[in-house]
Amino acid sequence: MARIGYARVSTIDQHPEMQATALGQAGCERTFTDHGVSGTKAGRPQLDACLAYLFASWLDSMVPAVFDTDAALARAVGVHRSYIARWRRGVTPEVPSLLKLAKVTGTSAETLLQIAGYRPSDAGDGESR
Repeated sequence: MARIGYARVSTIDQHPEMQATALGQAGCERTFTDHGVSGTKAGRPQLDACLAYLFASWLDSMVPAVFDTDAALARAVGVHRSYIARWRRGVTPEVPSLLKLAKVTGTSAETLLQIAGYRPSDAGDGESR
């Protein structure tokens, strides 16, 4: 799987070039950068884009090994197959769907929640609903 990087500088006066160079040297093929975004701000658009890209990449690489069609995956997770298409376009699934997805693909729920941009505590008691 490709390495993906994320860089952030908190003020407009700062420049992310050093971070971008370091990420490139670490082998990152794609980098997302938030420029002028404070660490305390709730919204980090490029971090959100990075996480959506990672989730869609996971879906493209892991799911075909378990399910031969999006319709089969949708049946297993209990959603309409249009949801799978939305997930591939970067729409983040709700936690209950992610927990089911983790279960049917044999992926750690914690890992999948993190890839999708959720904190593990967002899963509540961690049990599938």
